[in-house]
Amino acid sequence: MTRLVPARDGREAATTVAAPRRLPAPPPNAPDLAECDVIVANHSGGKDSLAMLDVVAHDADAVGVLNRVVVQHNDLGRVEWPGAREIAQQHAEHYGLRFEVRSRRGPDLLDDIRRRGKFPDAARRWCTSDHKRGPGRTLLTELTRELALDRPARIVQCYGFRAQESPGRAAKEPFAYDRGASTQTTRQVWTWLPILGWTVDQVWDRIRASGLPYHPVYDEGMSRLFSPQFADVSVSSTSAASHRPQAATRHRRRT
Repeated sequence: MTRLVPARDGREAATTVAAPRRLPAPPPNAPDLAECDVIVANHSGGKDSLAMLDVVAHDADAVGVLNRVVVQHNDLGRVEWPGAREIAQQHAEHYGLRFEVRSRRGPDLLDDIRRRGKFPDAARRWCTSDHKRGPGRTLLTELTRELALDRPARIVQCYGFRAQESPGRAAKEPFAYDRGASTQTTRQVWTWLPILGWTVDQVWDRIRASGLPYHPVYDEGMSRLFSPQFADVSVSSTSAASHRPQAATRHRRRT
């Protein structure tokens, strides 16, 4: 870049200076859903998933791509809350969305806990990689094949994570490219967390406004729809086990 600067004799002289470094623009907080080929909303059956899906469905409908939204539920086997899958399916049907259930082939989560002799925790979340992320990426492969595009499919995965839940989730970006789920030739995947900055009160306000049913364990004192055998729960293990006694009993007998 050339600019005029004062010369020693007082006259202006032309000189070349380095152009100022242009900083990269920060990523947007939300995707352009109209540019997405598939929008996958991951629904656990819990309250945050319900609020997230309501946001995703309304935003997709606003730009005319509601038909591109697929609701996915990961079935965790014997540790699954009774009714969680049915709640997720009911929510999908309310918006007229395709509903898919995936689960890990082979041993379920309770079998893995027995084999490892310990529960997953915040530092060792193998339950997420083995029983959620793996089956979820299988669905991404299936959806990409269905599209049969001559270019990489553009896919957005949506989750109901909230920063208020943990420091790990608070550190997440609301919208980011997912290199692990993407491939070099077939698909480009982004992760969108539309309610990352929401409080629990905002979640419940959205649920009430939607008029949709939620899982009954919330009315019994549970704050999250976690697997009741996990140690890092938000209420006591005794309370969690009282709501899911059969699975808790099976676990005690096998450990």
